[in-house]
Amino acid sequence: MYKYLFCSSFLWLSIQLVICQNVKDTLVSFFNFKVVASYQLPAMDLAKRFGSHATVGGEIAYKNMQNWLWSAYTTITFGKKIRELNHLQNLWTSQNTIIGVDGRNAAISRYHRGYQMGIQAAKIFSRIGGVNPNCGLFVQGGIGYIQHKIRIETIGNTVYDLNKGSVEGYDRLCGGLMLNQGVGYLFLDNNRLANFFVLLECIQGFTRSLRKIQYDVPNPDLRTRIDMALGLKIGYMLAFYTKIEKDYY
Repeated sequence: MYKYLFCSSFLWLSIQLVICQNVKDTLVSFFNFKVVASYQLPAMDLAKRFGSHATVGGEIAYKNMQNWLWSAYTTITFGKKIRELNHLQNLWTSQNTIIGVDGRNAAISRYHRGYQMGIQAAKIFSRIGGVNPNCGLFVQGGIGYIQHKIRIETIGNTVYDLNKGSVEGYDRLCGGLMLNQGVGYLFLDNNRLANFFVLLECIQGFTRSLRKIQYDVPNPDLRTRIDMALGLKIGYMLAFYTKIEKDYY
């Protein structure tokens, strides 16, 4: 029994060493999972509604032998800066407060919430900064879907117009096609311990309102919006090596 465990452990360790050596010297293909986070600065129509915000999420990807990286991703968006000038304008008093059903000033908080999802492809140029043939500078592009809204919270639900049945008329829910492009650097540790990437990206969302009614404006905004953002994304990669090219003599 002990001999079996010892031999199995030795074989596993030998395989890991061979894999590490090949990652360092040879092109390999593998699946990977990434945990990602980004900080984004809005532009165009998105900047008129929200301030800077963050995203967190995950990606599932596959890198082939030609140093192409294909991935599918989902991230959630959150922020605290709301810039929409006419938001809730029918509820504000001349003292810039909102009165609840109890006759007191209501405590209201507003947040940026949303998500992004899509597919993307990246080309890795290992000759530019790569510590092995599988990493280095990369350029990336993708297509997906973006959705965002203003989340409204009232302590004690004292504002009748902002209760669950009516708040949808104020949340500015929008969604639509999204494109993204970026330039980044991918680092794959020869020992598989520190695999990460850094990416400068630009996203463009072509969105429309998903609400037919907006209670605080005379006419709902049904035009196509151009929601842009510039961001810095970082991520940690967990790699699952599946194929190793090896020469035998």
